[in-house]
This record gives sequence, structure tokens and C-alpha cells, in this order.
Amino acid sequence: MEHKRIAALHDISGFGRGSMTTAIAVCAAAGIQCCPLVGAVLSAHTAYPDVHIRDLTADLPATVENWKQIGCRFDGLYSGYMSDMAQSQSMLYLKEHCAKPGSLLLVDPVMGDNGKAYAGAFGPAFARQMADYCARADVITPNLTEAAMLLGEAPDAWRDEPAFVSRYLERLGALGPFAVVITGIHDGKGQVGAAFRTQTGASGLILRPQVDAYFPGTGDLFASVLLTALLRRPGELAFAVERAVDFVYRCVERTHQAGTPPIDGVLLEAMLPALFPAQEEQGQ
Repeated sequence: MEHKRIAALHDISGFGRGSMTTAIAVCAAAGIQCCPLVGAVLSAHTAYPDVHIRDLTADLPATVENWKQIGCRFDGLYSGYMSDMAQSQSMLYLKEHCAKPGSLLLVDPVMGDNGKAYAGAFGPAFARQMADYCARADVITPNLTEAAMLLGEAPDAWRDEPAFVSRYLERLGALGPFAVVITGIHDGKGQVGAAFRTQTGASGLILRPQVDAYFPGTGDLFASVLLTALLRRPGELAFAVERAVDFVYRCVERTHQAGTPPIDGVLLEAMLPALFPAQEEQGQ
């Protein structure tokens, strides 16, 4: 298999699973090199109290310029949490100067969840800039709260109903990305997953049993698995969404059974060998 490489813009948290450490681990399991473009360094992820944060927005332009000078080329670009929308310009610079033909830009527009914007700068102005950025992406992966914000609505304006989700998919697609994947969709019958739609009209809903537990970082995990699956099997969005939904479910289920502190995140390390089974490498 061809050796592939992505650039990932995220924060890195010293403790707690999520963001950049998750992206690097998932890419390694998929046989893909992950080159970190670090937007902020945190002592721990923000579900913990009194977290120390060092913002690195000002360092990003020099980093991406150096990558251009030394000839870095990427099969995929992935951006997650951004403390400042100015960071998006570094990803767009990489897309213009360092992306291989046919490369993918996946944007996870991290801004809020459960009907509330995250604390900090994630207000309407940030959301408008994020919508402009998402228009330049190939794939976006908002949850319902973020979908509402991208569309200029209040964070709690959504309803988890099939017709409503379908309209959100269409409206988000009209922004410009080739594919929209909305996460955290419930069917009202004890299942949860993701709905997707492409500019060509392909659509679907992938569900797995809902586990009665909440673990930080599962959105980062979903986006990381989705991108690696798309790089391994280009153009197969349905496969990639199913792989991501299924793997997040299995990680959550195992971690819930283990009884570890939910704030620490899912037991990713134990589950990585199951992400891409050996028989797939053998073409079976």
C-alpha cells in the first residue's frame, strides 16, 4: 500500500485522550503519517479544571512556510479545534501549496455540543468565519449544535428529527463542501450515529446502539477515523462513516464496561488493533 501522509491542525493535550494525540494514534494504526500542526498546547483537555493553555497561533505561518520550502506533500489535511480562526489560513495555505492532487481537506468545526457553544470565543462571529472556512473543505463533520451555528442559528435551534436533519444536510452542503457528515444523530429507539450527504446526492444514516455514558474526545476520534478510512478507500464515504461510527461505538462500549473515569476518554490504545483488521491489508 502506498505510504500516505496528512497534516493535522489541532491542539495537543498532555493528559486526557483527544485532539492531536488521538489523530496521531489513529493515523499510525492506519499506516498513515500524521504531521502535527499544533495550534495550542494544553496541560490537559478542557473537561479538566484549571487547565494551563499556551496558544501557538502566531507560530503557524512560519511552520507552514517551512513545510512548503522543504517540499512536504500531503494526501490529506485535517483541522479540528482552533482557538483562533486565523489558524484556518495556515490550513488553506497548505491546501494551496502542499496538497497532492486529489487530496482531502476535512474540517471538524469544533464550536459546541448539546445545544451550547463552548466557553471562549465561539460566538456568532467565530461561527460565520468557520462557515466560510467550511465552504473550502471537502468534508465537514459538525454535530447538531455546530451545524446550527454554521447556519447562523442559535446553538440549541436544532431538532433531532429525520426531516430536520435532512434539511440541515442540504443547507450545509449549499455552503460548498463536497460532503457533510452530521454526528450525534439519534433514532429515538436507542441508537446513535451519523448522517451524511454528498453533492452528488448520495446519503445515508449509520447507527449503533447508544451507550449510557459520555466520554470527551469522541468527536476527535470520529473525524480521525473518517479521514483515514477515506484515504485508504478513496471516494467510499459510506464505508468511512460506517467505520468511524462503529469504531467509536466499540471504544465507548469497552470503556464503559471497564469502568475507568469517563473524563479520561475512551480506551483507545486497547482498541487500535481492531481499527483496520489484518485481513483488509491482505485484500480479503
